[in-house]
Amino acid sequence: MRDRHLARAALAVGLLLATACSRGATPTSTAANVLATPLVETRILPAPTVAARAAVPTPLLAAVPGSAAGVTGDITLFAATSLTDVLTALGAAFTRDNPKAHLIFVFANSATLAGELEQGAKADVFASAHPNTMARVGAIVGSIETLARTSLTIITPLDNPAHITNLQDLANPGVKVVAADPSDAVAQYTEAMLQKASADAIYGADFSARVQRNVIAQKTTQRDMLMAVLLGQADAAVVYTSDLTVRQYRLNVIVLPEALTSPVTDPIAVARGDNVAGGQAFVKFVLSGPGQDIVASQGFAKAAS
Repeated sequence: MRDRHLARAALAVGLLLATACSRGATPTSTAANVLATPLVETRILPAPTVAARAAVPTPLLAAVPGSAAGVTGDITLFAATSLTDVLTALGAAFTRDNPKAHLIFVFANSATLAGELEQGAKADVFASAHPNTMARVGAIVGSIETLARTSLTIITPLDNPAHITNLQDLANPGVKVVAADPSDAVAQYTEAMLQKASADAIYGADFSARVQRNVIAQKTTQRDMLMAVLLGQADAAVVYTSDLTVRQYRLNVIVLPEALTSPVTDPIAVARGDNVAGGQAFVKFVLSGPGQDIVASQGFAKAAS
């Protein structure tokens, strides 16, 4: 109840600010016909015990000629933090086409969000970073679809002080590896990859254990892992390629052997929330041609690729 009051209060403040802009402020968009879209509220849950929440307005967006504003009301989306950029971009396009819709994003670890749904939390859409997490959620309406695809890669600082050139080097004595929290999807994909390597005589049966001994820290988000490597706090990390493409970090990227990697699939589904029709409309947009073009623009591979 307290969270609902806070969300409504934040929404009211945002609407007052939007009204003030329309009465006297200079618009930031150069489009001839500019409409203030409803707020896209973002709630970020960095860790299971932390509930940091913030309401932010979307940029002013020009109306799309011929768009049918048939979707209305609040649409709550639970989504993995690794999908923050792509879903924010998709949300901006969706609300441009549906100005009476109000998107509420709750970003967190996929397992955390799945747990909340299992305990009765309501969302209209759930976007997970791992199919296994999605499969355990009972509050799904209809089919589970693929939102996007990506892959794993190794990153090192540009100066590469540990002289890492391949996967084997992650197990070298003294290498400082930063990893994801074990409950995070990227950690699960990474563990599966290390186990495959350990079954190969080239790496040795104890390869995964030797890499794990080099882990100096576990981070709750991929961004934290990237920053640890960028700042020289770690020699290497295994991350999603989609975390690198758009932002173009100054890092070395080492491609993993294809035989060791599993497909990284980000599923999405309509959940049993208060606006199922709104959830269905958003998922339909995500899977559409324009929606998948946005997915590709954010560094992911399209669902059908």
